[in-house]
Amino acid sequence: MNRLALPLLSITLFGCQYEGDGEYRSEGTWPFSTYSVELPAFPLVNGNQITYSLAGFNSHTHTLIELNVSSPKAIPFHKLELVMEMEITDTNGDRYFYRNGSLNAHYTRMLAQNETLWALDTEWNARYQYGDSTIDDRAVPFSTQKEPIELNSLGYQHLVPLESRDLVANILVVDVPPSLEGLKGEVRLVSSWK
Repeated sequence: MNRLALPLLSITLFGCQYEGDGEYRSEGTWPFSTYSVELPAFPLVNGNQITYSLAGFNSHTHTLIELNVSSPKAIPFHKLELVMEMEITDTNGDRYFYRNGSLNAHYTRMLAQNETLWALDTEWNARYQYGDSTIDDRAVPFSTQKEPIELNSLGYQHLVPLESRDLVANILVVDVPPSLEGLKGEVRLVSSWK
């Protein structure tokens, strides 16, 4: 019994070493664990700069970063020219992730090229909704015949290679259209063994 107690204690403690910001979860038994952290929401106003500690975040090589943008009223996210800069570095300054640009750059590129395309490494991927399951259920929802519907929130995602290190997320809200008020952002990171 004592031989079993030490490995179980080690596994339990390994998943409990997160010291960063936000709400951290470790689900499952190592090595089949899923790690996630949901960082506090922040207002999307021009010039807002936020830094979050991700100290102790565990990663299985790749981590899904999701930036969720919410609005008090339904808006056409596909037309939202919201520019943000996001960077994830370790405490030595080594960069693991960097994006600086419009959140809808992928959609506008598909529109300009008049075809469904995968998001580039420099673009956020968003699943715009059309209210039509024949479009919404596609790997990349897009139509040249219809516009996406207005929503109260939309998630922008990117899969990145991250290591289990003491990381820092720096976010800068560069440009928000002046006609929009009350927008909020929230970042969530998820790393799974699959």
